[in-house]
Amino acid sequence: MARAKITDRERLRGADLGQALQTARTDKRKSQSQVASDAGLPVDTLRRIEQGQVANPGVFTVAAIADALGRSVSYFVKRPERRRR
Repeated sequence: MARAKITDRERLRGADLGQALQTARTDKRKSQSQVASDAGLPVDTLRRIEQGQVANPGVFTVAAIADALGRSVSYFVKRPERRRR
């Protein structure tokens, strides 16, 4: 089965998610390697998500990263203007 084409909206959401993850990580003063290890992910996966190269990361991937950062998944899926630190 062919994968559906990524829309511009999904691309923007992926970029917003990546920025939110990076901000939360730097606020916690953790490196990408630390967070990736804590989340049980390859560091390259976390790097690609933070850079917005992954428009639709899996919910379990986002949950693992959120847990590693001490945040709820809902924190990362809110619209940027509604996100609070």
